[in-house]
Amino acid sequence: MKMMKSKWEYIRRLSVLDQNTIDENDENIGVAKGFRAILEMYVDPTDSILDLTCGKKLMWDDKYISETYKNVFFNDINPEREADYHFNCSKIEGINYDWYVFDPPYVNIKKRTKDARADAYAYDIGGSIEDLEKLTKATIESILKTGCWKGVIVKICDFHWKNELRGHHDMIRWFLESGYFILWDLRIYRFLRRNGGIPITCYKKKCMKTHSYYLIFKTRG
Repeated sequence: MKMMKSKWEYIRRLSVLDQNTIDENDENIGVAKGFRAILEMYVDPTDSILDLTCGKKLMWDDKYISETYKNVFFNDINPEREADYHFNCSKIEGINYDWYVFDPPYVNIKKRTKDARADAYAYDIGGSIEDLEKLTKATIESILKTGCWKGVIVKICDFHWKNELRGHHDMIRWFLESGYFILWDLRIYRFLRRNGGIPITCYKKKCMKTHSYYLIFKTRG
């Protein structure tokens, strides 16, 4: 199949949907609840899932997993994290899975002021855009060698790199270049304050932490 010619063609047929972090009852939705909505739209309860970079599992609701998704497995390269495996996500081993979740390290936010969440989000390990590309492509190869029946869910924030906004469109290109995946859908998770405005201070950071992209890639065929 021919590769698409521009990033606009990649997303032309997609339904781009917003998920605000504040709901109609002025309640904070939270990352775990937002990710739960992603799972309900694309993943069957009987599907097997491997989170390649689970960290502290901030996206996962433990009670919801135990009640709804019975075949969820976790991987993190840090042996101190609570996980089923501790592979480098670019060198995974074992059985194949229906779905993979890939939330790669953030890039270019080393100047972020430390706060209570700094360790949880591992703000300072992102490296460069070249490092992210190398890690992503190696992870894609590892997924294909291990086996992927249905698809990959990628979570990523855009970031500034050498005066350019990089992030989700790079991830789309890298996955499509593999020739094995199609971009099935895209969802935007926006970080809003309760007064309806975006947290402007986020723009002072190197990373555009005003929203996240969930990219849903499905296998061809």
